[in-house]
Amino acid sequence: MKRTMNLVLEKYLIDNKDVKDLPKVAALHFNVTETTVYNYLKRLNLSPNNRLKWTREEVSIVVSVIKQYPTNINYACEEASKLINRTPHAILKYYYKILKKDPSLYMLTTGSKEGFSQNVKNQARDKEDGTVKQNLQPFMIIMKELLDLSKDDRDKILAFFK
Repeated sequence: MKRTMNLVLEKYLIDNKDVKDLPKVAALHFNVTETTVYNYLKRLNLSPNNRLKWTREEVSIVVSVIKQYPTNINYACEEASKLINRTPHAILKYYYKILKKDPSLYMLTTGSKEGFSQNVKNQARDKEDGTVKQNLQPFMIIMKELLDLSKDDRDKILAFFK
């Protein structure tokens, strides 16, 4: 009996290999766990490895959007998902697993031209224009002001302290 059910499940998986969320659908349909379905898919060489590799263009879009919204990573991921064919959750996962650990992108966790932030946790935003009122510490306020100055003015200030 069990072998018959296995054959029926295998036939179902082969016939429906292109169905979205196949492991979940098959698990419900055959009253088995998703792990069982994944194991059958691996055995049949139909492993649902439908993950797409991230392209440079996608990564650059995600980085630029996160730079625009450094204080609200979830909002940034939602905005980026509108520009690329990825879900906000996929972007968030990629950010935390890859981008945030990349030493060349450490700036993403500290702020942008909009100001500095302690972290990328969610902060309240205006519903109309998406701006956030940042609670900057005094040092961060001074740094933001310095960065807003022209290069010549910054050089004058730095020369003063030498």
